[in-house]
Amino acid sequence: MSKKILLIHGFSYHLINTFFGVKHSNKVGFKVFFDDEINKAEMFNWGIEKTFSWFQSVNLFSYLELYRQEKKTALSLEIQNKLQEKLASFKPEIIITHSMGAYLFLNYLNKFTLPLSVKKILFIQGDTSRNFKISNPKIIYSVKKELLEIENYHCFYDPTLLFSQLINFSSRIGLWGLKDKIVQNFYYPLNKTRNLHISSISDYDLKESVLR
Repeated sequence: MSKKILLIHGFSYHLINTFFGVKHSNKVGFKVFFDDEINKAEMFNWGIEKTFSWFQSVNLFSYLELYRQEKKTALSLEIQNKLQEKLASFKPEIIITHSMGAYLFLNYLNKFTLPLSVKKILFIQGDTSRNFKISNPKIIYSVKKELLEIENYHCFYDPTLLFSQLINFSSRIGLWGLKDKIVQNFYYPLNKTRNLHISSISDYDLKESVLR
C-alpha cells in the first residue's frame, strides 16, 4: 500500500559552496525515498539559502556561523507554522528527519499536535541533545496507546555529529541514542557512502525496513 512520507532535511541543505562546487538538489541524501514508484515522498524545505565565496568555503567559522543561524531558524515561529501547514495539507503517514531536522521536529512536537495520519516518526543521525524530553501529553498518549511509533537511528562514529557534540557541549541522539523512554533506539552502522553523515538516509535497505 502506498504511503506518504514527509522528509525534513538538516544543516546547510541550501548552501551553495563555490570552492567545492557543491549545490544540493532537493533529492540529495534522501534519493532512495524519491526513487520509489509506490510511495510518495515530499521534502519540507526550511533552511537558509546561502552562497559561500571561495574564502568562506575554506573558513571553518563561516560554517559555524551558518550553523548557529540555522539552529535559530529551526525554532522560529515562521518555520514552525510553515511545518504545521505542510503537515495539515500533505497528511503524511511517516515523517523522517535527518541531522538538524531532528532538532527542528523534536521542538515542534512539544508545541504542536500532529495530524491523525501520522503513524511513524524517524530520527536519523539526529543532531540534538540526547537528553531532550518529549513533553507533549498528546504525543506521549499516542505512543503509549500504540497509535504512533517514534524511532531513532544512531551510530557512534558519525564524524559530523562528533564535531557537533564538541561545539554544543552535549551528546547527540545520532551518536548515542535518545534517553526518552517513549523513543525506540536502533544502532545502524554507517557504511553506504563516503560522507558517513548521510549514509543511513542513502540506504535502500534501511528504507525498506522502515516502510514495512
